[in-house]
Amino acid sequence: MADRRRADVVELAGKLDRPPAGDLISWRGRLQGISIVLALTGAVLVIAGPAPVRGTRWYWWWMLLFVPYGLGLVLWLFRDRPWANAEETSADRDRGWFGLVTALLSNFAVAIVLFLVSRLFEG
Repeated sequence: MADRRRADVVELAGKLDRPPAGDLISWRGRLQGISIVLALTGAVLVIAGPAPVRGTRWYWWWMLLFVPYGLGLVLWLFRDRPWANAEETSADRDRGWFGLVTALLSNFAVAIVLFLVSRLFEG
């Protein structure tokens, strides 16, 4: 049973790598391109955009860099920009070192959760 599942996954991965008939880019390539564009857009906005309200630029840089699967970008969108008011800016914003530690811990947490979920649905 497990060998059949593994074979199905390998077959699906092969289909994702091959572009459909008449297309130049595979589905995996399209998803990778979209994720690169979103990551670069987030990085440019954090570096050159309006000043973050609830965290420093370094805090959000680390969150965007180390939090996997775009979760750092989602957190930034919902927590800080573009929805936050500039009047809310305070001196006790999240700092760069806190962002680095938080991002690394969240990276490990996501990896552990994904490992446990894969083990849960394996058998």
